[in-house]
Amino acid sequence: MTRDAEHDAVLLHDGTPNPEVFPALFLGVALDKPGQRPAYNGLKVLNRLRKGGYKPGYLAGDRAYNNSEPEDWQLPVRAMGYKPVYDYRADQLGRQARTEGTILVEGRWYCPSMPEPLVNATIDLERIDQETWIS
Repeated sequence: MTRDAEHDAVLLHDGTPNPEVFPALFLGVALDKPGQRPAYNGLKVLNRLRKGGYKPGYLAGDRAYNNSEPEDWQLPVRAMGYKPVYDYRADQLGRQARTEGTILVEGRWYCPSMPEPLVNATIDLERIDQETWIS
């Protein structure tokens, strides 16, 4: 659920959100052809929210956003103060890239001496989960 307690003035006297106030489930929308320009449309909505006084925080997005070019989506939303949260396909887990002495593991940069069991931790977990479901 989406709620900005400070912006919507629904705090109780102790500063916690009022559970009786129904959260705003949709704060913005941009209409376009399905799958067309998700990054462009997402940034349009986030800019409107920012102009409306909403503070950035965690930002969940599906794979349409995650598959956008970094300069089209990930870099602008991070510059706005958001912390993107995505899932990865099975073939995107583990080490994703290497540059200038660092490695990219599932969306975060790490030291190149990161132990392989940590680099592959999610891959191993997925494998164990699949084996558990099959047996």
